[in-house]
Amino acid sequence: MVEVFTVNTVNMLAATGEHERALALAAELAAELEASGNVFELTWVRMVQVRILTLRGQAAQVANTLDSLEATTREAGQVDDLVNNLVAAALARAALGQDDQAATLLVEIEGRPGARATSEYAAFLPAMVRTAVTLGNRKLAQRLVAGVEPRTPCAEHALAAANAALAEARGELEAAAEGYADAAERWQAFGVVPEQAFALLSQGRCLTQLGRASEASSVLQQAREIFQALQAAPALVETDQLLRQATALSS
Repeated sequence: MVEVFTVNTVNMLAATGEHERALALAAELAAELEASGNVFELTWVRMVQVRILTLRGQAAQVANTLDSLEATTREAGQVDDLVNNLVAAALARAALGQDDQAATLLVEIEGRPGARATSEYAAFLPAMVRTAVTLGNRKLAQRLVAGVEPRTPCAEHALAAANAALAEARGELEAAAEGYADAAERWQAFGVVPEQAFALLSQGRCLTQLGRASEASSVLQQAREIFQALQAAPALVETDQLLRQATALSS
């Protein structure tokens, strides 16, 4: 039987950006869990795979599994499982262009009693807010942040990133750039590599819109190096587009 801490190790590797190791361990654990009939832990591991593949622009590989994974998550009935798993599903649905389904999943997470008290909610808050904003649902993004207390370092860092995203959505680019810079430093110190990269990308986007091209280029280059290491193709595309804009501004 697979130990819970071993399954959690997959999550930890994903958070620290060690995605090749995470995927290798996930594949190993998935085979063991499937053989033992442990469908709930198997679903958790599968959803970590979904998150990493979505980041890499490969959500289509898991599209046919989302319905069953979501159903199994709800059957488990555990709030931490629901947050961990349905966030991954929401990210994948958004990447697949299934905007309504993605928004519905975020609403389900946000409205679940006890969700905000889980460590998973804090860990994935920036990703949820980014997704809601990308879907054009700023009210949902605000609701996702509302009521989250900075009771842990992770929650503090997540709130810094989420509030920066809300500021950017309101057009407060100076405040957003400062907030993202703070979030990037926090995530770097905390060892959460993907979120560090997204904070840098977002900071660079704000700086580019503010016409601060040289600052933007430096920040975006840092983001690019991380995304390249993560094989995060969609984020690399956006980063490169912004780098070209910043270069044009400075020429």
